[in-house]
Amino acid sequence: MMSALACGAARKAATVQPLPEPPYEEVLGIHVESVRTSAHGMIVDLRYRVLEPAKAQNIVTRKTPMTLIHDATGQVLSVPAPAFVGPMRQTADRAVKGNVYFVLFENRNRTGKPGDTMTLKIGDVLVKGLKIE
Repeated sequence: MMSALACGAARKAATVQPLPEPPYEEVLGIHVESVRTSAHGMIVDLRYRVLEPAKAQNIVTRKTPMTLIHDATGQVLSVPAPAFVGPMRQTADRAVKGNVYFVLFENRNRTGKPGDTMTLKIGDVLVKGLKIE
């Protein structure tokens, strides 16, 4: 008896399904509470709550860079860092479970408006679909 391979029959390729990425809360230890404009639309104010202090430590202490990307235009909003006050990002010596922290992003030309969607980049992690309130 001849095997199917010996007869030259086409073998079906195995379908590999990529594993879904875990929710960003599991990876970063934070949950984004709100994204709003402030200062007549010149600032985007992002608030996040710490869920797991050990995972969120580098975010709270500013060791991990953060940017906000406007989904429609691709414009990258960064955290302003005036010489007198430093980065407009709340910091702490240690992350505290349940505490809410803020990050302010410069919104030049008022690109981000209420209703627009944004992507938050924290290190190599992307948090997509954040809607400006």
